[in-house]
Amino acid sequence: RSPYGDFAFGALNNAGLVYSQLTAAPLQGTSFGGGYGTVLGADPTMSVVRWANSFRYITPNMNGFEASFIYAAKQDNGQKTAATANGVATTTTSLGVGLNNQVGAKELGLKYAQGPLKVAAVTSRTSLSAFCAATTVTATQNTTATAVAANNPCYSSTAFTTTTAIDASQDNKQNSFAGSYDLGNGFLVSGALQKTTLGAIGSATTGSTADYSNRSAQFLNAQYTTGAHTFFLSNGSVKEQASANTKNGQKSKFTGMGYNYALSKTTSLVARYEQFDDQANVLSTILGSPNAYSQTQGTDSTNYKRVRSMLGLNVNF
Repeated sequence: RSPYGDFAFGALNNAGLVYSQLTAAPLQGTSFGGGYGTVLGADPTMSVVRWANSFRYITPNMNGFEASFIYAAKQDNGQKTAATANGVATTTTSLGVGLNNQVGAKELGLKYAQGPLKVAAVTSRTSLSAFCAATTVTATQNTTATAVAANNPCYSSTAFTTTTAIDASQDNKQNSFAGSYDLGNGFLVSGALQKTTLGAIGSATTGSTADYSNRSAQFLNAQYTTGAHTFFLSNGSVKEQASANTKNGQKSKFTGMGYNYALSKTTSLVARYEQFDDQANVLSTILGSPNAYSQTQGTDSTNYKRVRSMLGLNVNF
């Protein structure tokens, strides 16, 4: 940290999280009701909020303005011929930093915060080009959860109905704009607009060279605080617009609500509810995300609705 800005190395929170997601859903963050991983993502895979082995630079704050840049190099040391379900060699026992596979990433963020207003813009790019070449994987490995884990996006999920590794290029991009405004008297409104494109992934698109997914998302959030009580209501939608996607033109809808009761300055009792009607099949098109297998369709091809609720204790440090 210096007068010329902050320089950091490691597994660092990206601007998609701290600029976009936390601006749009300041109370929820990436938890229930905030639309993270369903409506909004902190990166194009909708599953990563920090990149391992990355470099980040944040400019000094100048009259409320701040910029952030992140670069993370590709890691493919774990991509072996005798791969296990999570992509590392069968003789490798450690999954520590440096042994996990990771797509390359670049991200640029800009934030302005002054008084009751906060706005942020983030653009990020990830690339699988020449990353997933020539690896053998069995059907059993392909359908296990670890086969589509965020640190190893080279294997197809069941959404692609294939048991082979993806051996073509894929370049993904995401652009986000988020904002919040404190109306006073306990009222705050926030939201975000986001565009996410998953490029062509060869055989997984059944021969098409068009984008596999091209999603436009919007998210709105309103919250009210009075004394120890805070309530919020959120709503969002995602529309699929990729011609190569069978869900082209379909829209997924999200509704969330929640309540916080402050027990102290750092501890709150929290209740959450959210509903996601995934008509656009967003969760199954997120390559390399744990969300890719969190929705089980089974033999019912029309029921895409997921409901989650939670009661818990939140402690801030």
